Amino acid sequence: MTPIGPVLALLGLAVLAGCASPASTSPSAPAVVKVEAMGPVSPPTAPGQSLWLVRYDIPPGTTLKKHFHEGTQMGLVASGTLTYTVLTGEVQVFRIGADGKSVEEAPVRAGETRAFPAGYWLVEEPGDRHYGANLGTGPLVIYTSSLLRDGAPLATVLPE
Repeated sequence: MTPIGPVLALLGLAVLAGCASPASTSPSAPAVVKVEAMGPVSPPTAPGQSLWLVRYDIPPGTTLKKHFHEGTQMGLVASGTLTYTVLTGEVQVFRIGADGKSVEEAPVRAGETRAFPAGYWLVEEPGDRHYGANLGTGPLVIYTSSLLRDGAPLATVLPE
């Protein structure tokens, strides 16, 4: 990866971390999304691309801004409940079945909002514009793995 790659990726993290807003209109300070990024690594089987693993801690009452990812991203809800809205595209949804194997659920399509508790994961592609929220009373923890071109931000916020 070129030296500018990590800088651009970290700017993407800053954008996503800064794209939270409180769900209420209270005068208190905006919620802060905690972001822990591991990466990037350059997989030898994916030249020109970077692989990331990121943990997001999203406080209760936080709605992320509308955004997209330039590459493929998988996101696992580790705790709490993710309220997830797809603006464009179609996002695959999975969970672990009683037999321990992956079970594919109905996708989230453009215009739909669904809630996903811990144990569900989503697969987002570049055409998927979306946003998530923690409408619960406890923390929401999401782990993502992203495969992006070298230097791409982890997320790109859409204009309002």
